[in-house]
Amino acid sequence: MEKPLIDYKVRAFAEYLGCDPKLAQDIYFELGVSLSLDDENKEDLRRELEALSNVASKLAAARKTLEKLPNNCNVLRFTLESEGIFWFIVAFV
Repeated sequence: MEKPLIDYKVRAFAEYLGCDPKLAQDIYFELGVSLSLDDENKEDLRRELEALSNVASKLAAARKTLEKLPNNCNVLRFTLESEGIFWFIVAFV
């Protein structure tokens, strides 16, 4: 009978625990350990969160600016509303 293909890290961990590597592999996949973030994924996620934070800050600033517009800026407000930009900024900030 052929030995099952076991991830080397799972095999080492199973040996450390003194349990069956096949059982450790099954639990490894059942718990989704293989889906956890590695260092590269963490760095990508960090950059993405920074970019989203930057966008949120700019949207908040844009909302404050729009709220300060005088009533005689109806053309600008109408243009933003017709493009859906004004309500997007107001609704999501």
